[in-house]
Amino acid sequence: MSTAPPTATADLSATPTRMRHIVLGIAFLVAVLLYLHRFMLSYAEQFVREDLHLSDDQISWAQFAFFLAYALAQVPSGGLSDRFGSRWMLTLYILVWSGFTASMGLVAGFTGLLLVRAAVGLGQAGAYPTCAAVVRKWAPFGVRAFVSSVIALGGRVGGAIAPILVSLLIVGMVPPKTPESSLLQPGDLLNSEYVLEQLMLSQTPLVKATDEVLARQATAAIIYQQLSPQVPSLAPAVDTATRKFGDKPLPQASALSPESATALQQKLNAALNRPAWLTAEQARNLPVESEARRLWRKDSLDAAQQTRLNRLLLEAACPAGVRKVYANGWRPVMVLLGSLGLVAAGVWAWIVRDRPEQHPQANAAECDLITGGVPEDTREKSAFPWKAMLTSPSLWNLSISQLGTNIGWVFLVTLMPRYLRDVHLVPFEVRGMLASIPLWIGWFGMIAGGWATDWLTRKCGLRIGRSWPVGLSRFIGAAAFGLMLLYPPSTTGAIVLFAIVAFSTDFSSPPMWAYSQDVGGRHTAAILGWSNMWGNIGAAISPPLIDRVLGPDKNNWNGAFAIYAIAFFVAGVTGMFIDSTKKLESPGSSVA
Repeated sequence: MSTAPPTATADLSATPTRMRHIVLGIAFLVAVLLYLHRFMLSYAEQFVREDLHLSDDQISWAQFAFFLAYALAQVPSGGLSDRFGSRWMLTLYILVWSGFTASMGLVAGFTGLLLVRAAVGLGQAGAYPTCAAVVRKWAPFGVRAFVSSVIALGGRVGGAIAPILVSLLIVGMVPPKTPESSLLQPGDLLNSEYVLEQLMLSQTPLVKATDEVLARQATAAIIYQQLSPQVPSLAPAVDTATRKFGDKPLPQASALSPESATALQQKLNAALNRPAWLTAEQARNLPVESEARRLWRKDSLDAAQQTRLNRLLLEAACPAGVRKVYANGWRPVMVLLGSLGLVAAGVWAWIVRDRPEQHPQANAAECDLITGGVPEDTREKSAFPWKAMLTSPSLWNLSISQLGTNIGWVFLVTLMPRYLRDVHLVPFEVRGMLASIPLWIGWFGMIAGGWATDWLTRKCGLRIGRSWPVGLSRFIGAAAFGLMLLYPPSTTGAIVLFAIVAFSTDFSSPPMWAYSQDVGGRHTAAILGWSNMWGNIGAAISPPLIDRVLGPDKNNWNGAFAIYAIAFFVAGVTGMFIDSTKKLESPGSSVA
C-alpha cells in the first residue's frame, strides 16, 4: 500500500463509506458546467454577431480559437493534474474558464471575442483529463467505464440544457416593460439602405416565391404604408429591373447619409408605436419569434406589448437589416452563467481530495473497495512515456478516430442552430428546444456505451470490448449524415438524424475513457488529453472549413453533410483498430 498513512482508521470489515459517490457526483456536475459554458456562444451566436457587427466567418474563427487552444492545452494540463493533483488543479481550471466565460459579456469586438474564447479553451482543456484521473483513483476498476460514461454524460447534460437555458434567459433579459424598450436605437438598423430598399420593393409583386418570402413581403408592404410619403426620398431610386424583394444585400450598395438613416429610424419608431400591424392569422406563414405568437394569444395588449409585437414583425420582414431586440440580452446572460463557476470551484476544493485515503470521510473499507485489494506501486512516478505514446499504432488510431468524429459532431453544437434558422426558419426559442433534443438522446448513448463496453470486455476481452463500440458507432453516425444527402428531410426528420449522430457519438465516449485508463496507468489524464487534443483539432478546423464549403451564399449544406459523413466513416475504420491490451507505461514501471 502507499506509504502515505490513510486518514480513515475503520476496520476493513466495516461497511464502506460512500464518499466515492459524492466525489464522482461532483465531477458529474463539473462536467455539466463545462459544456454549458463551452457552447453558450453557439446559441447566442446570432445576437453576438449582430451586436459586435461580425460576419459568419468571424464567428467561425472564434470557435476555431476555442477548440485550438483547448486541443493544444490537453496534454500539458493533463500532465499538470497528474503532477500536482486533481483537487487544486481542477479548482484552478474552473476559475479560469468560468471567469473568461463571464467576461464574454464585456467584449467590444472581434479581437476581444477571439482572445476570450481562446482563454476559455485553455481553462477547459484540463477538465476531462483531470476527471479521468479522478475516476481512476476513486472508482473500482470493474465500473470505471460506467463511471466514465456518467461523468461524460454530465457534459452532454450541460450541452443539452445550454440551448434551452440560454434562449430562455436571453428572452427573459429583454422584457417589454415600456414601449421604449422595443424601439430602434442608434445602430439597430444594421443596413439602413437595405431596409429601405426592401420596404420599397415590397410594393412590386413577385412572380415566383415561397410562402415565407411572400409573407415577409406582405408584412414589409404594411410597414411601408405606415411610413410617411417622404420616406422614398431618403434613398436613390430602386432598380426594380434587377432587384426584387428578398434579395440579399448588395456588397457595395450606396449608403444612406447619416441624416437619412436617422430619419428612417425615427419614422420606423413612429410606426412601431402604433397598434399591432398584423393579426396572427395574417402572419401565419411569417417566421416570427415565439414571443409574437404569445402576444397574439392575449385578449388585449398594452402599449409596450404592441410596440414589442411590431418590432418582432419588423425583424421578421427584414431579417438581414434589423438588429434583433434580443441582442440586448446576451451580455448579462454570459455574466450570470459564467459566475456559476465560482460556486463550482469552491465546492470542488472543499470536498474533493486527490486520493480516497486522503479524505477524512472515506474509511479504510471504502479505500480497499476502490483499489480492489491490489497493492499500489510505491516507487516514484515514472517518466512520461513519450516514446511509447508517439509510437503506439493503437493510440494513433484512437487519435485519428477522435479527429474525424469531432469534425462531424461539433456541427451539433455550433452550426446546427444556424442550419435550423436558415433552412427550416425555426424561431429562436423553438430553435433552442430543437437543438437540445439530439444532445438529450446522446444521454442514452452514453449510458448504453458504458454498459456495452463493460459487458463486451467481460465477454470478449479488452481488445474487442473497447474497439468495437468505437468503430461500429461511427459507421452508424456516417450513415445518418449520409441520409441527409439522399433524402433532404423535414425539420423533424433532420432532428431524428442528428439525434442518431449524437447517440452514436456518445456511445463511444465510455470506451475511449476506459482505454485511457487501461493503457495510461499513472498518466491517465495526459493520455486522455492526447486523444482529446486530436479530437479538438478536428473540432477547431470544422467551423471555418464548413463555412468555406457553405459558399458565399452560406447554403451548400449538402457539401457540409458529405464532409461530416466521410469524417465519421474514417473515424469508424480507425476506431476498429484501437487495442487496450497495449500499455503505454515506460519500461520498468507498472500500471497502477
